[in-house]
Amino acid sequence: MRVSVGKHGFEYPQDKICVDDPRHVIPFIQEADVIVFMHSSFLALNEYYHGKRAFVFHGGTAYRQSPRKLNRFFNSFVEGSLIQTFDLWGLGAKNPSWVLPAVDTDLLQPVYGVPTDGKLVIGHYPSSSFKGTDTILKWAETIPKDRYEFKYDPQILPWAENIERIKECDILLEACMPDQGGVRYGFWGVQALEAAALGKIVASHFFGKQDYAKAFGPCPIIPTTDLGELEKFRELLETISQKDLLAYQSLFRQWVERFHSYEAVGRRLANVFRV
Repeated sequence: MRVSVGKHGFEYPQDKICVDDPRHVIPFIQEADVIVFMHSSFLALNEYYHGKRAFVFHGGTAYRQSPRKLNRFFNSFVEGSLIQTFDLWGLGAKNPSWVLPAVDTDLLQPVYGVPTDGKLVIGHYPSSSFKGTDTILKWAETIPKDRYEFKYDPQILPWAENIERIKECDILLEACMPDQGGVRYGFWGVQALEAAALGKIVASHFFGKQDYAKAFGPCPIIPTTDLGELEKFRELLETISQKDLLAYQSLFRQWVERFHSYEAVGRRLANVFRV
């Protein structure tokens, strides 16, 4: 059961149990055997956690920027840590397990097909300032306009509206941002999973690609961690036929179903919690 204090800014349709007052979470805590503190956030209801198994999920900016501080706090009482992306791995979290978010593959159905005008549509819709947008925009200026249409919108839309604009693309170029000032970035996010579930080709920065393959299995996401990889991505696009495009669409959809559907992530969590 997922309970949150306040709704997510993206207005996810899955935010079904949201409360305004933190104390309204107490009945759900009392019913639970395992508590997971999401995104390195702690809800100070200590007296109700007695006898509960506790874990923390580290998966965003807060942990990326302050891992030592958050490790000192959470490592003192949690049983283990769930790490979202490989660029957050190895930063000192207690008993880490690699668990990526799940996407609803029943709700997100693939949109297969080839461009009717022969142009591949590449979309870039950054959800934060950590997606390397400046690099991507410079690269987009160099691609042939007779073969590609590049769609860019920096506006952060509600989840449903963002899904609709992804559906209009053949390719999602999610991110291209290497290490910045000693702070590690470089792993694809939930938008990449959502696009793949929709049957889109996805390219993104991909720190730890080989480690992902060992932990999960083969991943079709095309790495674009720097300009050199963006150029390799362009070369790949030049070779894609309509037959190839349809094959890629199916490949990305199958990958999400296998490793990042609700069922797949549920099995992974059950293994972590040993239930």
